[in-house]
Amino acid sequence: MPSSTPPPPEPTWGIDPGKPVALDPVEGVDLPTCAAIAARIAARVEPRPALLARAGLDEMRWITVEQTWMLRVATSLLQQDFSLSATYDEAFARAQAEIAASSPDLSIEQWAAIVARIEDGVPLATVLREAKLGPAVLAHQQRRWAAALAADPERAATFRDMVTRSRTPPR
Repeated sequence: MPSSTPPPPEPTWGIDPGKPVALDPVEGVDLPTCAAIAARIAARVEPRPALLARAGLDEMRWITVEQTWMLRVATSLLQQDFSLSATYDEAFARAQAEIAASSPDLSIEQWAAIVARIEDGVPLATVLREAKLGPAVLAHQQRRWAAALAADPERAATFRDMVTRSRTPPR
């Protein structure tokens, strides 16, 4: 016999899709700051607890901040309002660019070793972890080295030789 008790409602974190999305800070964190923190976490530029502490947060407060802002962004998208998504994306990209710009450039030998690992089929997450790089820094280095090698065919040939020598021989 089916139960007459309705299922419990899904948690909404105070968000009603029929009402305008709140823009007030969550735990003192506005949307651009949330995006910048998320970018720094993704880039692994420092240990997560230290990064959060520097932002005045602990793990539980960060989860509340991130979930609430992501629900607000999603709700605004459902309402055909793309402004919150654009604000988040712009702040995230700006933080990624700052992270990449402040990271030291890799030498041609370091870059060749990374490319060799990727060409060997090592999962990108493993390569990033081993090289202690985040995705933003990897993308910055890729753009940097692509431009440098495209401008200097002799150096590009040297680089390709370095990658070939660094690759794991097939079994």
